Amino acid sequence: MAETVFILGAGASKEAGAPLMNEFLESAIDVNKQLSDNQKKEHFKNVISNFTNLEKNSSTKSYLNIENIEIMYGALEMAELLGYFPSEAEVDISKLKTSLTVFITTTLEKTIKLSYSNGQLKPPPAYSKLVKLITKINHVSGKNKCSVLTFNYDLCLDYALKFNVISYDYFLDEGIKNNTVPLLKLHGSLNWIKCEECGTIHSLNVGNGVSQLHSDYKEGDYFNLNITKILQGARAQSCCEKYRFSGLPLIIPPTWSKSLYHGNLKNVWSRAAKELADAENIYIIGYSLPESDSFFRYLFSLGTIGDIRIKRLWVFNPDDSDELKKRYSMLIGQGIESKVEFKKTGFLEAMIELLNE
Repeated sequence: MAETVFILGAGASKEAGAPLMNEFLESAIDVNKQLSDNQKKEHFKNVISNFTNLEKNSSTKSYLNIENIEIMYGALEMAELLGYFPSEAEVDISKLKTSLTVFITTTLEKTIKLSYSNGQLKPPPAYSKLVKLITKINHVSGKNKCSVLTFNYDLCLDYALKFNVISYDYFLDEGIKNNTVPLLKLHGSLNWIKCEECGTIHSLNVGNGVSQLHSDYKEGDYFNLNITKILQGARAQSCCEKYRFSGLPLIIPPTWSKSLYHGNLKNVWSRAAKELADAENIYIIGYSLPESDSFFRYLFSLGTIGDIRIKRLWVFNPDDSDELKKRYSMLIGQGIESKVEFKKTGFLEAMIELLNE
């Protein structure tokens, strides 16, 4: 288990180009204007029109901020649970859920750009620094002492680790993986696919994905990592005789509703709890601890129970408001209050500070 745990929120991916939760709709609308794929445009239209109508129709009695993708996803999860999506016309909730997945994955793939220089496709700078920091920490002991818990779907860190030939594992199963960096993606990933017959989750190798997508690039070009394009034809891995795959990546909502997915990601969440239990240093980067995320509060509370003494719990976030600190104060126990520091910095600045210690 790791002594140092990095926890990444949406603010980390923001520096690679991804929108924050409350910027998602605006970014998606911009992406939609540039799309040439008519099928994807229909998915975008389905999401935008239905949620715009939902916001309008609910405004007299309640408030739904559909600018925030978390709110949109949460409302859809509740609609699926109730079997009812309020609308003037009948809404196919299953189809709308598919559309929302396409809406999210396409927006992330179109907004996150990797640079091409010196004949190589480079990871985003902050993620390269994180990998360098992990390498530095591990060099002292000669074995892995780090793990990463991330709420993000994107593949920035996956690619940065692969680029630097660092062994990592998603811990989608219970197998023992010695001396690898646990990369625990709590909400799923753009390169994860699920067999609809037996429920087994497979992951597409990010390095192989880049190779398949590679074409002729010029110095200074930017590249969108459109892994989902490859997923649509994925049939290489089989887990049962009736292996079936929808063509969509496995991502789950950043909301209150996790019970529908616990069978899929139970191993990932269990491993995350174990990593927290053994952590001496916890660095939280770009995660605002939204009120709606009771999942992480319970994971943190149960995971950190144990005999290991926490030396540091540092929160790196450009937002150093009293509101943010208040939310964290409701999470952090009295026994480690003296170990907590809030640092008003972004992801790249945080990595530079830790590397220079």
